[in-house]
Amino acid sequence: MNLCVCSFSSEPDSLDQWRAYCGGGAGFAVGFQYSKLAELAKRHDFVIGKCVYKEEDQLRLVTELVEELVAYYDKLPARKTENIKSEFRGEVVSRFNKYAPLIKDYHFSSEKEWRLISTVKMYSDEKFGFREGTSMLIPYFKFPLVLQEDDAIELEEVVVGPCPNSELASQAIMGLLISNKCKPTKNQLRGIGAPTSPDVRTSKIPFRNW
Repeated sequence: MNLCVCSFSSEPDSLDQWRAYCGGGAGFAVGFQYSKLAELAKRHDFVIGKCVYKEEDQLRLVTELVEELVAYYDKLPARKTENIKSEFRGEVVSRFNKYAPLIKDYHFSSEKEWRLISTVKMYSDEKFGFREGTSMLIPYFKFPLVLQEDDAIELEEVVVGPCPNSELASQAIMGLLISNKCKPTKNQLRGIGAPTSPDVRTSKIPFRNW
């Protein structure tokens, strides 16, 4: 059994993020519309939520979870058969899986992380794949980014990270978007393109590779 999580950040141009995930300057931040992502999450039985970093907020979240479970238990039949007990155990696991991935150490608060969280998934699911990692195989779950198979992926923006060839990198990204039914205009490099197409812009952070 697996719980699958995809991480996002509400900060599109963060030096800490570029340093952590993009090494020597080959990174892109892909921005999604929250409403579209939430719609897809609901359709595919995922949830999306903001990570909680402060201890008092984490305690409030855990308290809410316990209160929900107590209320759920009180509504069950007075005679707790084995089937009823099994049902309650399943509900505990389900709700725990919903809350636990949102609790994160406060040292990571600068990431401003949001998480897309699955229900329990089995390796036998045809949407599971495996990719090469640094020291092991990494399992992943294929989450569809479109409502219909022939739809284009709707992106809010693409930010080209600090790099020595930002203009060429921007042009390459525009070509990739065009080849996938997204057609940004030249004006979108200056942030004034049509709202239905993704904005392509470069990071405001100076590139250094000393």
